Amino acid sequence: MNVQINNSLGARFKLVARKASTEEITRETEWFKNIVLDTGLNRMSVGTWIDRVRVGSGNSTPVASQTQLDNTIASTTTVLGGSESISKQTTTSPYYVAAKRTYRFGEGVAAGNISEVGCGWGTGLALWNRALVKDLNGNPTTITVL
Repeated sequence: MNVQINNSLGARFKLVARKASTEEITRETEWFKNIVLDTGLNRMSVGTWIDRVRVGSGNSTPVASQTQLDNTIASTTTVLGGSESISKQTTTSPYYVAAKRTYRFGEGVAAGNISEVGCGWGTGLALWNRALVKDLNGNPTTITVL
């Protein structure tokens, strides 16, 4: 018997900036992909591997051997209430399980030029994944948050 199994693992990001007084969306990106880091894969076998999101101002090309953002600006563990959901397709191809979670930064916490993002764990800077912020055409861009 010959069994072939192909697995993939990853995340997608969408950044949304809102006006604090009205919750009006002032800027947002399209969904964009990341690269799962070696540190993230190693962490998956020993404990919590995503409990926060970090944003930064770095712009180097993500590579699997990285362990953190180039230049961390802020991190948050605050999950927007009611934003967590799980979906799955287990009866027909393509088979998948997906989880969605929305993190929120407090007003002024993530101020600056945001050009990189990643999910991580603990109080250090370790990351599970990393991505550059992308525009509608998939090119690296920066979002300025006041």
